[in-house]
Amino acid sequence: MSSPPISDREKSGLRGPAKTVADQYSTVVFDEDGRTLEWSGNSFHGHVVRTYVYDENKRLVRVIGGADDHEDEFRYDGQGKTQIRHIPARPERNHGAYGFFCLA
Repeated sequence: MSSPPISDREKSGLRGPAKTVADQYSTVVFDEDGRTLEWSGNSFHGHVVRTYVYDENKRLVRVIGGADDHEDEFRYDGQGKTQIRHIPARPERNHGAYGFFCLA
């Protein structure tokens, strides 16, 4: 029997029912299961608020940025593995590319 997946809250080194964590750079809001609901902080393009949206199976399906930020979309195959991560074109950011890779 496999153990339940580690929550975003636990990945951040937190234990217990922490709902909001803030430091000098950002604020993160978690739901009751420890998934990230909102992140706000400073990025390369100023202050950003990102909202995390989950499906009925508690899988991340969308990260919505503010007016000057972006929206990422995630799709899954039949086994629940990330199949597609859609990142729309951002022609206004032709000076460089930034990204991250996450193993769940």
